[in-house]
Amino acid sequence: MNQLAIPGFPEEKGLLHGAAGAVFRALFFLFIVSTLFDPADLVLGLKVPLFLACWLSGAWLWMRDRGRGTVPTGLCVFVLLMVLIPIGSICYYLLADGREPYAGFLLLKSYLFISVAILIYITRVDVIKYLAWALTMLAVAIVVLTVVVQMYPVVYLPVYRVGNAFGIFSLGGRDYGSGTEFFQMYFVTSPMLAVSIAYYFQRLRSMGKQRIRYLFLMMLSACAMFLAGTRNNMLVAVLLPIVLFLTYSKHRLAFACVAALGLSVALYQGRREIDAMFDAQEASNSTKLRTLGDYGDILGSDMTNLFIGRGLGAYEEWTGRTYDFITELTLLEIFRNFGLLMGSVMTLLLLYPVIWAYLIRPNYPDKTMIIAYVAYLFMSMTNPLFFSSMGMLVLASLLARMALFEHGLRYRRLLYLEPAIANR
Repeated sequence: MNQLAIPGFPEEKGLLHGAAGAVFRALFFLFIVSTLFDPADLVLGLKVPLFLACWLSGAWLWMRDRGRGTVPTGLCVFVLLMVLIPIGSICYYLLADGREPYAGFLLLKSYLFISVAILIYITRVDVIKYLAWALTMLAVAIVVLTVVVQMYPVVYLPVYRVGNAFGIFSLGGRDYGSGTEFFQMYFVTSPMLAVSIAYYFQRLRSMGKQRIRYLFLMMLSACAMFLAGTRNNMLVAVLLPIVLFLTYSKHRLAFACVAALGLSVALYQGRREIDAMFDAQEASNSTKLRTLGDYGDILGSDMTNLFIGRGLGAYEEWTGRTYDFITELTLLEIFRNFGLLMGSVMTLLLLYPVIWAYLIRPNYPDKTMIIAYVAYLFMSMTNPLFFSSMGMLVLASLLARMALFEHGLRYRRLLYLEPAIANR
């Protein structure tokens, strides 16, 4: 079963058939792997070259296809808004302020990745499938490194230095103030494992003969996500599989009872640690709360800041942290950067896949990925995750699949309407 679930548009029968298509798929998979395992682009620096190579090869495949169609206007408008709003914000900053240091152009690069939505649409490449494969590699890396470091402490320091030097991962104990130290093997891109959890759950439902395999892969992703050790990761690693099973299980009541009992036991056993994690005095929570007051001062002290924003990439003096251009509070960052006017538009764009799938097209069959997207948005609200190449890749893949579904819907309507018109 193809994951696009759109009759007439399976990847294997589209532009990607043959040697040229295989080259494009290989390039795209390498781009995904580069983005996952080298998010800061410091190891090989291949992220941008691979991105351009994917675009050039994909555009060439599309141009040589005699039956090629046009890109939907709505998809183009969405991509343009996601790019033009940051560009407009940068122009505003340069005209109104212009002081250095400034990080607007650095941040703009991630917004440009949303253009991948058009590339996915014209090539019909099943991005979620390749992303899930790469995320399985990431899950294995997290589990293996955790076991190796725990069994052989002598390798701890070399592994720590590698991850820290290249911005790939961090590891070590984390004490939330309860006296209990959690070991975390935190890969920067580990929140993306929500996608592979949902993908393998979807396969678990549709591939009856391989259920054990997909259940194992789903649990591997959830386990690796939990081992990554952040509060958001741990919560989603536990709750996302539960939500998916509750949503699609034929025995919801029985599963709900078992899940409620299991969660109750876990909450009771870990009540001390959970209280510490969400204690306002905990170091990370305390910093976020102080930063919340800073946002109030920035947006409340100047009507220009409130309605137009400070400009994408503007630096601020933050309480209890360094002079910086970004914080973990992504939602407030949107309004600090773009103001109430364009920030509201940007927020609506982020929520559009959810609105579309549940309100505009409630018959859309791929809601497992929408649920994973909601989980990723939840994690992004208190971590600077979304406006990155991986966050944009997830959004772009959903947009392309939604556009393909609309295309298939219009195609099926024409099949029914044209004979009726001809018979009049």
